[in-house]
Amino acid sequence: FFKQKTAYEIPKRDWSSDVCSSDLVSYYTDPAEVAAWTSGIYYMAKKLRKPFIDVLEDILKRIGRGWLSRGIPLEDIKNALRPIRRKWLDYAKKRYPKAQF
Repeated sequence: FFKQKTAYEIPKRDWSSDVCSSDLVSYYTDPAEVAAWTSGIYYMAKKLRKPFIDVLEDILKRIGRGWLSRGIPLEDIKNALRPIRRKWLDYAKKRYPKAQF
């Protein structure tokens, strides 16, 4: 069987933004991942007494820096983070309506 490589396994010279940026987005927007990440961010924001959006932005920056260090082009990172941010924020607003955003 053929196993498709993830964005983390593909060497810099083999990077294909069409395939890999969609891999990154699909992983982080998978319903189980969205629920896990947003609940973690919600509880972190609550513990730190910070607005959810501030903690969300910090987490996304950290994810982006990790991708950048793997050689993923900055434009691809920006394009991948937009739908992830939107999906996580939409889910959190529905799941935690009383949270400070």
